[in-house]
Formats: sequence, structure tokens, C-alpha cells
Amino acid sequence: EQDIARWDALGARGTRCNALFAGGTALAHMREIAARVREFDWHLQLLIDVDAEPQAVERVADLGLPVVVDHFGHVAAGRAMSSPGFVNLCALVREGRAWVKLSGAYRITAERGRYAGVAPLVEALLAANPQQLVWGSDWPHPAVAAPMPDDTDLVDTLLHWLPESMWRQVLVDNPQRLYWAR
Repeated sequence: EQDIARWDALGARGTRCNALFAGGTALAHMREIAARVREFDWHLQLLIDVDAEPQAVERVADLGLPVVVDHFGHVAAGRAMSSPGFVNLCALVREGRAWVKLSGAYRITAERGRYAGVAPLVEALLAANPQQLVWGSDWPHPAVAAPMPDDTDLVDTLLHWLPESMWRQVLVDNPQRLYWAR
């Protein structure tokens, strides 16, 4: 608890559960983690494949803390629109019970450049609730095989995906509300 208080004083605003890869935290520990960070108003950030565990985000959202899902829910872009997990994630975003980080497009598709195959996911999430979306570069792109993503392309892609009227909301207003509203 002292470490969490120190991290909070340094500006930490959430904790991440990597339930996708070996060595990460299992979702079974989220209740205990939520209890530890609740008094600091932190959010719980999840790196999971929503296709593999369609109800996982809902279970974590039921803990009563903001929940942020990395990398569009880490479901393959080509099957996301028919994935029960992605459909459920969109419903939670619509209800304001989950946030999605528009990050790691290169993790859910083999394509590079503008990631056109990921655009339908962005459109679905924008239609669900643009107030629950934030962006992240995923820099320094850990565990990514060559070719390494070009960060300029990632920013350009985001600006291509979003209508200009949403740029400030996704890049400034939403993160401010998620990370600094207390």
C-alpha cells in the first residue's frame, strides 16, 4: 500500500493486468488488485484477448473501477466484428463501463501503413461512445517482430481514422478525464 501511495504521488493513475502473455497477472487477481487501488481512484487496464474471454471485461467492470482495454481488445481485426468479445466490449463502451485504448493496431493485423483492416473497429467504437476512447502509441513496441512500427505512421493513421472533430476529444479531453479527474 505504501508503494501504491508513492506511485500515486508520482502521478500513476492505473495498474495494468497482462493476462495475455506468460508472466502477467491472471484476471483472477483483479478483485484483490482493485481493492488495493480503489482508494486512489485508479483504473484497471487490461491486456487480454476479448475473443478468448468474451465476458472478462464485464467481470472486471463489475468491480466498480474504470476499466481500460488495450489494443482494441487484442482480437484479430479480421474477425472482430463477429467476435462476441468485441461486440460485448462495444456494449460496455456504449454504456460508459469500459474504455478502449486505440493502440497496437499492428498487433491485431499483419498489414502495415494505414491499417485499413482496423478501421471498422474504430468506427464501431466511435459509434458506441467516443467519450470512452483514448489513444496510445504502444512505444517502445515491446515484443514486436520486424518491421518495427513507424510512430509517425501510427499518429497519421489515428488522424486518418478519426474525424477531425474527434481529435481533441480522443487525444486531450478523454485522457484528461480518465487520468486526472478525481
